[in-house]
Amino acid sequence: MNWKSLDDPENIENRNAGNGGDLVRHTVYLAVLRFLLGREPWSKGLVLRECHAGRGIYRIPATDPRLRLLLCLWTDPEAGSEVLLHRAQRLVLGGLRCWRNPLDGFHWYAGSALINAFTLADHQLGFTRTGTLRVAA
Repeated sequence: MNWKSLDDPENIENRNAGNGGDLVRHTVYLAVLRFLLGREPWSKGLVLRECHAGRGIYRIPATDPRLRLLLCLWTDPEAGSEVLLHRAQRLVLGGLRCWRNPLDGFHWYAGSALINAFTLADHQLGFTRTGTLRVAA
């Protein structure tokens, strides 16, 4: 089954994905995670045990009020500035080929589980800021 067609509308927690509180929580979480990954001993092998992760990726309907916030997140930041959650969403959703690419009227939002996985892989594999793999000489 195609993961993009999965849905569980009866799960009331899905409505929290991508709301204002979730955007703040993920931004703070990413800042802490990046801080730890930049310092020993965490930079040598940080293991996360996620206790609040939901589905990992969420379909946001075109009629959903959260879309207004998420459209601001999906807008490219000004040159020379970085928005942590924008970069994480672009990395995850770009890897899944659904970054700013609505499918059948849906937009996508990556949750904690995928943000964590891609952030740790980004650190461990040595990805550059553009999301391309850096190869050691």
